[in-house]
Parts: sequence; C-alpha cells; structure tokens
Amino acid sequence: MEQTLMITLADYFHAYDGKEPGDMRDRYPTYMTPDIEHNAEILVACVNVVLTKAGLNGVKVSSGWRPAPYNAAVPGASRTSLHMTGQAVDFDDSDGRLDDFFMSVAGEALLVEFGLWHEHPSSTPKWCHLQSKPPPSGNRHFYK
Repeated sequence: MEQTLMITLADYFHAYDGKEPGDMRDRYPTYMTPDIEHNAEILVACVNVVLTKAGLNGVKVSSGWRPAPYNAAVPGASRTSLHMTGQAVDFDDSDGRLDDFFMSVAGEALLVEFGLWHEHPSSTPKWCHLQSKPPPSGNRHFYK
C-alpha cells in the first residue's frame, strides 16, 4: 500500500506552540479572509506535490498560518511574515533532510516547477521554510 505524504489544510491551520492548540481559524476568525484561505489552499497543494514527487515522507508542519497577533508573539518572526497571508509554511527539520533536499539540484528543480521559494538553512536552524511568493531578492534560496 502506498503511503500518503500529504499535509492537510487542518495541519496548516493548526496552532503549534502548545499554548493555544486547535484550529487558528476558530481562534482568530476576524483575521481569516477568503484571500488567506485561497493562498493556503494553493500553498498546501503545491507543497504536497513537491513532497510526494521527492518521496519526503513523515513531514510535520511546525508553523502554518499565523494571524497578526499570534505572529507578533513568535520570537524572531517578521512583522511582514508570509505566514500571515497563508503563503508560507515551516516544517520540523531537525535532521536537515528537507533542507538538504531543497538545496540539491533535484530539489531546486521542483521548487521552480511548482513556484516555491526556500529560506536558506543557515537562517532556519531545525526547520525548513517554504513560501509561495518570491522574496524581494527573487532568489530561489534566500536569506532572512
């Protein structure tokens, strides 16, 4: 039987800090917009295809959508974080296998094919950040 490698929208919208478990859409309904929901659907779909094509199983979302007040409480989070617009996701990557893959030629090819950008591993110790909007530099692998 083939293993499903998918993350779900529920995974994406879940709170991960342990302080506020549950669906962020329920906790911050006034911050949720149709545009954010649409952005998240596109991001999750692209990420799922990339993870499946790469055979990267067992990934766990460590940060998905972060409404502005929640984002403001995240240490080191940008005030303009794409997590707030449903255009960024972080995965637990304590062993570095996700970052290693996305830094490879094959990984970069999938990022290009599916319109994703990757924050450089030196900026994201222990997690892997992907986003569906180009950074200001336009670089496929960028620094915070």
